[in-house]
Amino acid sequence: MNQLRPMARWLRPLLLFWVVTVAASACSSGTTAQTPANSAASPSTTVSQAGSNTSGPMATESTVGLSTGTTSGPSSLPKYDGPESKFLGEVPTPAMKPGTRFKVGFLQVNGAVGNLRAVEQAADAAVGKLGGSMVALDAQLNPQTQISQFQQLISQKVDAIIVLPAVDSSLEPSLKQAKDAGIPVFTYGLPVDKSKPADPFVTTSINVGFDYAAYSVMKDIATKRPGSTFAILGSALPVPTLQYIDSQVKSWGIRMGLKFLDEADALTDDTNGYGPAANSILTRHPDVTNLVAFNDESAVFAATQATQRGNSTVQISCINGGEDIARQAITGGRMYSDYFMRWSDLGTSLANAAYTTVTSQGTLPAAIVLKSTVVTKANVGEARSWAK
Repeated sequence: MNQLRPMARWLRPLLLFWVVTVAASACSSGTTAQTPANSAASPSTTVSQAGSNTSGPMATESTVGLSTGTTSGPSSLPKYDGPESKFLGEVPTPAMKPGTRFKVGFLQVNGAVGNLRAVEQAADAAVGKLGGSMVALDAQLNPQTQISQFQQLISQKVDAIIVLPAVDSSLEPSLKQAKDAGIPVFTYGLPVDKSKPADPFVTTSINVGFDYAAYSVMKDIATKRPGSTFAILGSALPVPTLQYIDSQVKSWGIRMGLKFLDEADALTDDTNGYGPAANSILTRHPDVTNLVAFNDESAVFAATQATQRGNSTVQISCINGGEDIARQAITGGRMYSDYFMRWSDLGTSLANAAYTTVTSQGTLPAAIVLKSTVVTKANVGEARSWAK
């Protein structure tokens, strides 16, 4: 895939996690939502570089996992009732059942990507602790390879399959075959918008919660700096999840009483892209109070740009984080906050969900969204990175 750069270093977790869904063709379009999502009017977005921004579902939530704070903040901020609200939770740790056959097939979409590798490694470790074994196959972004590998696992009669589809719709026939064969399938990351209906052939989908992340970060900002301004450093690459995150950040910020100024989208996922986008915002809005970036690398780069300009007013936040570079930037005061995604816990949860189902220890919901925490300098010492 031309947009994917060589992976000599761990690539940006969210970007590549979702680039895989458009690797071979456009993602399949979403179906009608189960229930209408809350919405609110918001001003049109100014995009300074190529890219688009559309308003997503509006939402609200409790302060679980947030650094709550100060008496100077708003007396009442919205509680979370967004599309992920009914799915927030954890997968219970199943009881061991000695003598149970537990062979899991893990369809890796691209093991060269750091956060995807972390999911696989954690799942493998959890399966082993449960007395089972895991067969991992890597499609390396090729949907046809993934279909073939799925068929291999069905032929091997594994007890459960864990998969992130390379392209959303490509595995539907295979998913149906697995269900007909009595093999439960567990997916992660899809659909990103939890107002979309669940796939009828998937037992449970477990996600890291991008809407809840946007809500949590923007609520924390509104608590500490009520009524302040914000801008978004997004990505222009045609990745639905990135566009969804940006729209949720904007919507939640406005809902929290913050003032949206601008969005500039990086044309590439490197410093050549981050630089013009960050400079565009900082030049046009030198007094912007908050800059929210789409990944850790872009956030850290924006922080460096602000420092070089002598801008000590703007604070930098990130929605999709958890890498050590962000921890260091927060510790050093260059970044204000980050939402640490629980990629390793996701792998453990997928394995536990599979064992729970295989051993008939209860029926899991169609979707589960793992909550995490907004990390600031006050709690960065307690934060755990997914990068190992």
